Amino acid sequence: MKQFFTITFLLACFSISSQETTFKADKEGSKFTIHTIKYAVSSQEELKAINWNDMKEIFKENKPEDLIEFAFEVDLPESKNKFKSSMKVSGETKNIDSLIHQMKKGAKAISKLVSNNK
Repeated sequence: MKQFFTITFLLACFSISSQETTFKADKEGSKFTIHTIKYAVSSQEELKAINWNDMKEIFKENKPEDLIEFAFEVDLPESKNKFKSSMKVSGETKNIDSLIHQMKKGAKAISKLVSNNK
């Protein structure tokens, strides 16, 4: 019986000390990785007003191998066909120029569709 209490006491001590958690702060400061940017627009003018150069700035702190995603949605409930569309591209941060180019082409195509659905 004495051994039972001794073993139980030791197990309780080990389990309490094993639950202790420590956090270390980065001396240089914390950096955030941004993975997704999404625009939701409700007019053709808003779609044309997207500043593509800002996207490079937003992802500049990411590592080259980080996966990122650009997306935008167009919702025109006042249009004759209640036009709704979206587009999404994703890839690594090192390919950001290619991703932006794809989004520009997609935005241009959707802008033409919006013109036809006014």
